[in-house]
Amino acid sequence: NSFGLDATKYVHRICQSADINVMCGNLYISGGLFEDHYENITNDNKVYRFYRRYHVDGTITDDFLENYSVDDALNLEEWDYVFFNQASAQSGVYDSFQPYLTNIIDYVKTKQPNAKIALMPTWAYSSDFDDTRFDKYNRDQLTMYNATIEAYKQAMEEVDFDVIIPAGTAIQNARTDDYLMSIERELTRDGYHLSDAGCFIAGVAFVKSLINKHTEIDFTPDTLNKKITYVGKVAAENAVINPFRVTEIE
Repeated sequence: NSFGLDATKYVHRICQSADINVMCGNLYISGGLFEDHYENITNDNKVYRFYRRYHVDGTITDDFLENYSVDDALNLEEWDYVFFNQASAQSGVYDSFQPYLTNIIDYVKTKQPNAKIALMPTWAYSSDFDDTRFDKYNRDQLTMYNATIEAYKQAMEEVDFDVIIPAGTAIQNARTDDYLMSIERELTRDGYHLSDAGCFIAGVAFVKSLINKHTEIDFTPDTLNKKITYVGKVAAENAVINPFRVTEIE
């Protein structure tokens, strides 16, 4: 869904700056729940837009293909990782994860037996997000963050996974810095989708989790300044070290 798109917006550019070849694909369906994805697998529904964000030998690809199924995407490459996140409104409600997540992972493993499985706990909404989706978390950002972390920790007990991508913790770490917290709506553009700064921070967490935590990143999006990217990298690096708790930026 769109949170996966936000987290991968800059992955290929970050990898380009580190001279790393990467092929990143994202199956997009608006607000997609694990239940929806499992239904689409079962019926081979071609209802996704497939975003391709690649850096290969200096060449950047950033486009999308329409009318894709889960099988279409899985068959496209021999993927190293397949990552999963629940739709944001249900990200802290573990009852919405199962049995769908287990069934999806089992299916993916039949198609891509060598792929590692990654889980990506999502970020909490901005504290001023005025939407009923926020009600179940008492419209409190830390309540949502903690509920999401606990839900994914429970998933870790029940599913076959290999790595955590701490995008949500990276964003929450960044929010402990007054300067980063002041960017747009607490690093979102509309209360829940990430701003460019948020997309960069989540992207750093993504690359350092899946490729190498010591990767040197020398990339600043045109829309951001050096301070944002420097402090944002600190937030993401701290999340990779401590993925399940907020680390304050001092």
